[in-house]
Amino acid sequence: MNQKIAWVTGGGTGIGLGIARALADEGYAVYISGRRSDVLEREAAAYAADAATPADAAKPAAGVLIPAAADVSSDAAIAAVADRIRGEHGGLDLLAMSAGVNVAHRSIEDTTPDEWRKLLDINATGSFLTLKAALPLLKGRANPLVVNIASVAGIRALRMAGVAYAASKFALASLGVFGGAELAEAGIRMTTIHPGEVNTPILDQRATPPPAEKRAQMVQPADIGALVVLIAKLPPTTHVAEMVVKPRYQEII
Repeated sequence: MNQKIAWVTGGGTGIGLGIARALADEGYAVYISGRRSDVLEREAAAYAADAATPADAAKPAAGVLIPAAADVSSDAAIAAVADRIRGEHGGLDLLAMSAGVNVAHRSIEDTTPDEWRKLLDINATGSFLTLKAALPLLKGRANPLVVNIASVAGIRALRMAGVAYAASKFALASLGVFGGAELAEAGIRMTTIHPGEVNTPILDQRATPPPAEKRAQMVQPADIGALVVLIAKLPPTTHVAEMVVKPRYQEII
């Protein structure tokens, strides 16, 4: 009855999955959302199999990953997940918004209007819709937290990231600043994390995907998960507004 409840969008792969697994390791029941139900179900089953044979007996009892398929750009799909969480657990302790995509076209000249709309719809509007749907579930919990996964491309317009991706992440950065101020009035902390290069499948959408040896030097999804756990364990009076995490080699000046 005292188990904490989390909801992670983009939870089937990459940073979202890293966050979901880290929270489950802390005993959370974690709803993982994404567009592909088969991927969510596979990762939930894989985590359950890993948890059945814990490597560290000193760790708390492992939680669970719960598939909850949803397209974050759909109001109805997001509302359905929120309703399900309300019906099954009554509330939510932690929301991590990690759903995000990119496209191969990165320049203003090459990016199509449809690609621009797609990235804004999923990366920016999707997080707004999720946050709006989750707010009633977060209010009244003991120490609720919202984690907003943006990007260093949302504080520096990196050409490598692309114009549409950067615009969507700048929007997320603004959402985080605004949300951090507004949600504090309801006792909710909101942290925006700006990752640099992270070893996730989104790298495959680059014109020239980085090789394995370069990916090994990047921040790993589990590293972001560890940061979220750290922030979640801070007392309610402590608010981490923003955080940049990047590989040692990456410059963002």
